[in-house]
Amino acid sequence: MICNEYCCPKHGRFDCLVDTPAPDAVDCPECEMPSPWVISAPYGRLKRGEVTQGRVAEPEHPGQMDTRPLADGMPLNEWKKQREKVRRDQTLAKLKREGM
Repeated sequence: MICNEYCCPKHGRFDCLVDTPAPDAVDCPECEMPSPWVISAPYGRLKRGEVTQGRVAEPEHPGQMDTRPLADGMPLNEWKKQREKVRRDQTLAKLKREGM
């Protein structure tokens, strides 16, 4: 048995447990009209960050942006200028190390 999503023309989407191979259409549980199978949205999970009260996690990557000043009330355009300066300094340091 698998859970598929079907769409009734009158009542909209609903989930239904069906045997495999799944049928192309099933009857709507409310009006019993034939309802075609529809593609479900993929279930995914993306870890962007983690919040723990009272603690700040260190960046996982040196290029990861620190947004704490924004949370403290810094204007966005000022934060972008500071971030651009940091990136420019990193690029210049890299060029110096490579001897360019």
